Amino acid sequence: MPERFHRLRRELAEEVGLVFPDYRWDSLRPALQALLPMVELGLPRDRERRAAVLACVTVAKTGFYRDEPLYRVLRDELIPPLVAGGRVPRLWSAGRATGEEPWSIAALLEQKAPRLAECPPCLLATDLVPSHIEIARAGVYRSPDPRPFGLPELFGPVGEPDDPVSIRDALRSLVEFRVHNVAREEPPRRELDLISCRNVLIYLERK
Repeated sequence: MPERFHRLRRELAEEVGLVFPDYRWDSLRPALQALLPMVELGLPRDRERRAAVLACVTVAKTGFYRDEPLYRVLRDELIPPLVAGGRVPRLWSAGRATGEEPWSIAALLEQKAPRLAECPPCLLATDLVPSHIEIARAGVYRSPDPRPFGLPELFGPVGEPDDPVSIRDALRSLVEFRVHNVAREEPPRRELDLISCRNVLIYLERK
């Protein structure tokens, strides 16, 4: 990787908390080359340009009910005791990219405890990148993969095959979306019952 990117890599670690091992940093070469005028002097100070760089270097790979067996464990083993006896659980989905994971968790919560739709949001979903949060909050997606058998529906009525689909209204009251840097900011909520952070750990350095 050219010398001019060394400062960017260092500032991402020091200021944002994103740590990239050599093999992952090298894989970013094409994307960073496209942003060269913006990053040649390091991490931009301008908010919009900084957000564009963070969107470029972070993983946005996600999907509804991604890794299906884990969602079945959530549904059958982890969520039931959290909602037993009328409890309102406190969950945090961190590093959630464009929102597919928290919406999937919300569908499981609604299936096990429909009354949660009448409560304040019980699932907080956060991501470092503002544009990811905007997409997640809107809850409108194109051509999702077929829903795994036996897991609850996520979307409202579907029109033509190529039409966008929208998250069901009953799920929207369960989730609050917020921009948050898990590596540099205090947890946004206290006394949490469950934290999901699938895409976060790859950026953290063990100390």
